[in-house]
Amino acid sequence: MVVKMENNQTGHIPEAKKKVTAVRELIEELNYIKLNKTIMLQEVIFFDAVIAIIESKYIQKEKDQIKDTYWDGGEDLPLLPEDCEEYYNQTYGKHE
Repeated sequence: MVVKMENNQTGHIPEAKKKVTAVRELIEELNYIKLNKTIMLQEVIFFDAVIAIIESKYIQKEKDQIKDTYWDGGEDLPLLPEDCEEYYNQTYGKHE
Protein backbone atom coordinates (compact mmCIF):
# COMPACT_ATOMS: atom_id res chain seq x y z
CA MET A 1 0.00 0.00 0.00
CA VAL A 2 1.34 3.42 -0.92
CA VAL A 3 1.13 6.18 1.65
CA LYS A 4 1.95 9.89 1.64
CA MET A 5 5.00 10.64 3.77
CA GLU A 6 5.52 13.77 5.91
CA ASN A 7 8.00 15.20 3.41
CA ASN A 8 5.38 14.85 0.64
CA GLN A 9 6.99 11.73 -0.82
CA THR A 10 5.15 8.48 -1.28
CA GLY A 11 6.24 5.23 0.29
CA HIS A 12 5.01 1.84 1.37
CA ILE A 13 3.55 0.88 4.72
CA PRO A 14 6.26 -0.82 6.81
CA GLU A 15 5.71 -4.54 7.32
CA ALA A 16 5.24 -4.05 11.07
CA LYS A 17 2.25 -1.72 10.50
CA LYS A 18 0.40 -3.92 8.01
CA LYS A 19 -2.75 -5.64 9.17
CA VAL A 20 -2.98 -9.43 9.29
CA THR A 21 -6.10 -11.03 7.87
CA ALA A 22 -7.94 -13.76 9.75
CA VAL A 23 -6.84 -16.43 7.26
CA ARG A 24 -3.17 -15.39 7.49
CA GLU A 25 -3.44 -15.36 11.29
CA LEU A 26 -4.88 -18.89 11.17
CA ILE A 27 -1.96 -20.03 8.99
CA GLU A 28 0.52 -18.49 11.42
CA GLU A 29 -1.17 -20.26 14.33
CA LEU A 30 -1.17 -23.60 12.50
CA ASN A 31 2.52 -23.17 11.65
CA TYR A 32 3.27 -22.41 15.30
CA ILE A 33 1.45 -25.56 16.41
CA LYS A 34 3.21 -27.59 13.72
CA LEU A 35 6.65 -26.34 14.76
CA ASN A 36 6.16 -26.39 18.52
CA LYS A 37 3.53 -28.98 19.40
CA THR A 38 3.85 -31.85 16.95
CA ILE A 39 5.84 -34.96 17.77
CA MET A 40 5.21 -37.43 14.99
CA LEU A 41 6.00 -37.02 11.30
CA GLN A 42 2.37 -37.78 10.43
CA GLU A 43 1.28 -34.75 12.45
CA VAL A 44 3.70 -32.49 10.55
CA ILE A 45 2.48 -33.88 7.23
CA PHE A 46 -1.13 -33.30 8.31
CA PHE A 47 -0.45 -29.65 9.24
CA ASP A 48 1.44 -29.09 5.98
CA ALA A 49 -1.54 -30.43 4.03
CA VAL A 50 -4.06 -28.30 5.92
CA ILE A 51 -1.94 -25.17 5.49
CA ALA A 52 -1.50 -25.88 1.77
CA ILE A 53 -5.27 -26.22 1.31
CA ILE A 54 -5.92 -22.98 3.16
CA GLU A 55 -3.26 -21.13 1.16
CA SER A 56 -4.46 -22.46 -2.20
CA LYS A 57 -8.21 -21.95 -1.68
CA TYR A 58 -8.93 -19.38 0.98
CA ILE A 59 -6.30 -16.62 0.81
CA GLN A 60 -7.42 -15.52 -2.67
CA LYS A 61 -11.08 -15.78 -1.67
CA GLU A 62 -10.48 -13.61 1.39
CA LYS A 63 -8.47 -11.12 -0.70
CA ASP A 64 -11.30 -10.88 -3.23
CA GLN A 65 -13.83 -10.31 -0.44
CA ILE A 66 -11.71 -7.53 1.06
CA LYS A 67 -11.25 -5.86 -2.32
CA ASP A 68 -14.98 -6.12 -3.09
CA THR A 69 -15.87 -4.69 0.29
CA TYR A 70 -13.42 -1.82 -0.18
CA TRP A 71 -14.88 -1.11 -3.63
CA ASP A 72 -18.50 -1.39 -2.44
CA GLY A 73 -17.74 0.87 0.54
CA GLY A 74 -17.51 3.82 -1.80
CA GLU A 75 -21.10 3.27 -2.90
CA ASP A 76 -23.01 2.70 0.33
CA LEU A 77 -21.21 3.86 3.47
CA PRO A 78 -22.65 2.62 6.77
CA LEU A 79 -23.93 5.35 9.08
CA LEU A 80 -24.02 3.28 12.28
CA PRO A 81 -22.01 0.32 13.61
CA GLU A 82 -25.24 -1.70 13.55
CA ASP A 83 -25.32 -1.22 9.76
CA CYS A 84 -22.09 -3.20 9.47
CA GLU A 85 -23.51 -6.04 11.56
CA GLU A 86 -26.67 -6.05 9.46
CA TYR A 87 -24.64 -6.11 6.24
CA TYR A 88 -22.59 -9.07 7.53
CA ASN A 89 -25.69 -11.01 8.59
CA GLN A 90 -27.40 -10.38 5.24
CA THR A 91 -24.31 -11.22 3.19
CA TYR A 92 -22.82 -14.15 5.11
CA GLY A 93 -25.62 -15.28 7.42
CA LYS A 94 -25.72 -14.94 11.16
CA HIS A 95 -22.93 -16.89 12.88
CA GLU A 96 -22.58 -17.05 16.64
